[in-house]
Order: sequence, then C-alpha cells, then structure tokens
Amino acid sequence: MKHDYLDHPLQACTVHLLSSPHPQCNLLSNVNSGIDGSPLRYERKRLSGENYEVVLYAAAGPLAFRPSNCPPKIH
Repeated sequence: MKHDYLDHPLQACTVHLLSSPHPQCNLLSNVNSGIDGSPLRYERKRLSGENYEVVLYAAAGPLAFRPSNCPPKIH
C-alpha cells in the first residue's frame, strides 16, 4: 500500500510564522504561505559525522510579517 506522507515524509512538513520580534510589525501575512504553511525545499546539502548524517532543507521562500497600519503611498 502506497502512502505519500510515508514515502516522502517532508511533504507533511511545513513552516509557519509564529511571532515577530518587532512590536510595530507583528501581524501575520500569507506571503509565501506564511499562514497556510510553506513547504520545505531540499537544499542538496548533507553533513556527515561518525554516527550521524544531516540533510538540510529550507522554507520555499522568505516569510514576512506586516505592520498593523500601512499608510497609503502618495504618488
């Protein structure tokens, strides 16, 4: 029996925004799926030691918070 999450467990992993260190810019945005969950991307990098191997992954794109007040731009 085939199961996508068991065959490719990273398909089940996503990255989400949690909190911002800046009080003036701390509202969640869905830029690159920051609220919905950004999928991971394989970085093609491995680190190996005597008793371990690490495979590196990254979020698919930069995630961003937004300020509570965005004044309109004057053109």
